[in-house]
Formats: sequence, C-alpha cells, structure tokens
Amino acid sequence: MKSRLTSIERFFAKVEPEPNSGCWLWIGCTTKPGPHGGGGYGQFWDGVGYVYAHRYSYRLAFGNLEESELVRHSCDNPPCVNPAHLLKGTDQDNTQDAVERGRLNPQRGERHWKATLSDLEVEEIRNLRAQGSSLVELSCRFSVAESTISRYCNHIRRAS
Repeated sequence: MKSRLTSIERFFAKVEPEPNSGCWLWIGCTTKPGPHGGGGYGQFWDGVGYVYAHRYSYRLAFGNLEESELVRHSCDNPPCVNPAHLLKGTDQDNTQDAVERGRLNPQRGERHWKATLSDLEVEEIRNLRAQGSSLVELSCRFSVAESTISRYCNHIRRAS
C-alpha cells in the first residue's frame, strides 16, 4: 500500500533554503505578476483550498491568523516562507513597509510600466517641436498620438 504524504511533508518538499539570505524559497507554483509588479507569492494546496505558502508557513510556526491579518516579509522576498522572515500585521503595516522600502513611490517617465518612449526621446520631441516640426510629423516619427506629443511639449506630466 502506497503511503500518502502529509500536508506538512508536501509543503516542505517545495521549500529550498537559500544560504546567503536565509530565505526559504518556495519552488512550487506562484502567483503571476500584475501590471504594477508584485506576484511571485507561493501557492499551496492545504487539502481544503489554495493558500499563500508564506501564510501556511506562518501558521505552522506561530498558530492561526485572523482572516483580516496579513503576513509580511521582512526580507521583501515574495517566495520566502522562512518563519523568521515573516511578520504578522495589518494592511496599514504592509503599506507602511512598502513606503519605507521605496516600493510605493510612483514611477515616472520611462520607468513607468506604460511608458512607450524613453526620456531621451521625449527630450528629442521637445527639441524638434521647438525647431518647427509639426505634431503630425512627430506623431508619425515616434509612433504615438498627436495628443501625446502635445502633452510632452507642454511639459504636462507623463503617464503615472
């Protein structure tokens, strides 16, 4: 008769310690990144449903969590499930972590996820427009809408 692994055994079969950081990396399935980043959090079937692997690890080490409680990563490494790197907290704590660690600052210019032009190209557009190029010419040359060219030339904030 074939023995079945317990949930805990199945969980630890998907954990790989990383010696340099001390993180325990989840090597099972993970969430996909969204348009603003994020993602990479482990997902684990606990026998009832899918749960975040870091929440499961926290519960194993420290006990149950309220549904409203979050588990934060002190290491800022989403696939980490090392209980020593996990902290219980609120949504407000999590947001504060993001602000303090520079993960919540809005990206501007070419660093914005929707940017189609580099900062250098925007500067070139402004220079060409100042030299008399039309919105239509610049729109065709840089493959963006005339309204986009106009916003750049009038120094209206880029996509944010």
